[in-house]
Amino acid sequence: MRPWRNQYGAISDYFKIYGGIKSLCTSPYPQASIIIGVFLVLFANEKFDASSLTISIIPNLLGFTVGALAITIASSSSEIFILLTEGGDDNSLFMKTMSNFVHFILIQVVVVLLAVLNNAISFRIFIYLNAIMLVYAILTALSTAIQLFQMAKLFNLSKKKKNVTEGNEPLDPV
Repeated sequence: MRPWRNQYGAISDYFKIYGGIKSLCTSPYPQASIIIGVFLVLFANEKFDASSLTISIIPNLLGFTVGALAITIASSSSEIFILLTEGGDDNSLFMKTMSNFVHFILIQVVVVLLAVLNNAISFRIFIYLNAIMLVYAILTALSTAIQLFQMAKLFNLSKKKKNVTEGNEPLDPV
């Protein structure tokens, strides 16, 4: 049981920084996923198979996500990440972005496990859950991209302020 203690602590930290149940309930992404997922199961043609789609899409997305997370962590000593860590604050933009990455990965793992269950045990509930979670995994990609864009905007703003304080004029785009 002892090896799982660190895992439990890490998951607990991620969920707290992510915003907990409140963030899940108030986010438009899970809500949209439920609507779209149920719609897909109810109205898609008979060729629609959420578990096959999941198995063909999510492993590639998962590999890409883990790679992006590794690159983000590897460059965390650069100037931008010093700014984003906000002096080591537990709720810094850096930690929030990391928790979004962990959430993205967790959702992808869950949807793959649901696809495996759906293939092994064909209960109607697994079909619905698989479709909903597949849509949620895709929408979470959008959410993570928006988070990274916010980081880029902050870094860009810091560079603009640095140029102004140093008396440098920003370059005109060609």
